[in-house]
Amino acid sequence: MRLGAVSTLAWTGYALGQGRVGATPGVGYMIGCYTRPWAQYDYRVALDAIVEAGYRYVGLMTTKGKNNLVISVDTTPEEAAQVAEEVKKRGLAVVSVYGGGIPVDKSLEAGIEGLRKLIDSCAACGTKNLLMGGIGDQKLYEPYYKAIAACCDYAAEKGMGISVKPHGGLNATGPQCRKTVEFVGHKNFGIWYDPGNIFCYSDGKLNPVDDAPSVDGLVMGMCVKDFKLPKNVDVTPGTGQVDFSTVLARLKVGGFKSGALVVECLAPGDLSHTLEEARKTRQFLENLTGQTSQEPQNVSTNKQQLQAGVAVVDITPPIGYRMSGYFSERLSSGVLNPLHAKALVLRQGGTRAAMVFCDIIGLSPDVSKRAREQAQQETGIAAENILLAATHTHTGPLYHDALRDYLHERAVAKQGKDPCEEKDYPAQLVAGIVEAIKQADAKVQPVLLEAGVAQQQGLSFNRRFHMKDGTVRFNPGPLNPDIVRAAGPIDPSVGVVLLRDADGKNALAGVVSFPLHLDTTGGTQYGADYPYFAEQALRQTLGNDFVLLFGTGTCGDINHIDITTKERL
Repeated sequence: MRLGAVSTLAWTGYALGQGRVGATPGVGYMIGCYTRPWAQYDYRVALDAIVEAGYRYVGLMTTKGKNNLVISVDTTPEEAAQVAEEVKKRGLAVVSVYGGGIPVDKSLEAGIEGLRKLIDSCAACGTKNLLMGGIGDQKLYEPYYKAIAACCDYAAEKGMGISVKPHGGLNATGPQCRKTVEFVGHKNFGIWYDPGNIFCYSDGKLNPVDDAPSVDGLVMGMCVKDFKLPKNVDVTPGTGQVDFSTVLARLKVGGFKSGALVVECLAPGDLSHTLEEARKTRQFLENLTGQTSQEPQNVSTNKQQLQAGVAVVDITPPIGYRMSGYFSERLSSGVLNPLHAKALVLRQGGTRAAMVFCDIIGLSPDVSKRAREQAQQETGIAAENILLAATHTHTGPLYHDALRDYLHERAVAKQGKDPCEEKDYPAQLVAGIVEAIKQADAKVQPVLLEAGVAQQQGLSFNRRFHMKDGTVRFNPGPLNPDIVRAAGPIDPSVGVVLLRDADGKNALAGVVSFPLHLDTTGGTQYGADYPYFAEQALRQTLGNDFVLLFGTGTCGDINHIDITTKERL
């Protein structure tokens, strides 16, 4: 039996021996997608999109972050375990990891040590194959492949094969890749074919259809990559020069009849565009192979069930900070009740979204942008899937807008500094929002939803009135004889969405909206206004851990003042 045939069969055998998803006879191809098309985002954005596009298999490659790789020689065991958990909870299975280079430039021993560490991280993710990019420096050729040879048995013990792909330099073509396999001389080392790179590194001169016979018996898997002149591989497969049907047919002749087909590149664009290109490519590969993306083992049948997590983070400013809500300077003197950022993270299938309700009067565009971008980087939730809202409490901080700028500049002009802003509250607010999203994301669990709308009369009143002199006045005072009628309506609707645990026994949180200005408290103490007291009342019935996430309704002209009586609510 030729070395290449042994290599392919050995990889399958190792996978089966570990009870993992492998290129099992009769199963066909495992259609997957690498993280590379989402390399400018956190890898969790890629995982979410890959699931949403209908894939069940994933390849870990480039991402935004350390070394620009999901897994590398610098990955710690804790980081690898976290990646594995993120993959698992999305119902995906890892079929390939590209881990970058190994430090053979330092010494052969360092290269072996680095590769063993890389193998450990890959094993933690449950992958079936570690993909190597090869080496371009002739002086390092021997130590690089000697390090691989020294680690092939170790990788086999971990249930994975090692492969090299056509990647330019000394392994740009099929024959060059075959040479590396022969040099290593181990049954657990083979080729991960890349037809787009065959075109790319030959400047379009070598067709992978002609190159494919040179790798007969050696192919473990394939990077699904297309090509367009002059040297472009950021192309959605099936739209470029690669004849995938003929290439795959020729690889089958050489023995590659099952294994992983993993999409590496797509035409660039925004998240929605990339998602659509990923979905189209999956359909293209399903048509090409005559099969659908198959379910990996141990995937929950409830993967589309709605999950949610809730978290609360304190965002109360320091005492002495300016307060918002009115048209003059008002300094805080204490805390009536703390101000919070309350986050709700929702997950269904591969899609995640977050909503954060903050006990402040409003959110500045700068804070919103910074918080959403940082949350995306730290959690993988796409920034466009993050909604931030302010409750509009009038007893929170004044940290932005024209009045704040005027008072700040006046203080600096008089005193050389602004003693009310010794702490960077916008930075505190951004950090609090991001932390709330992170904590909520870590707590997601299956939930049941209940929804309804109630009517609450007698609490809210329109504050603009037509007067006898033809004017329209704002808060004209109680029992004013010159009032003709209210200038507009109110909305007494109270919208409620209640989240219960999967058993329906425990209420976790509620999202509530009511159109009434949060200006019932006044004074100079920080406070969340009436939603705080509503939450305290609900906890008496629903439990002390219940969280009320309040979103103010359309309350521009609505407050709590009833002008038909001198009594205040």
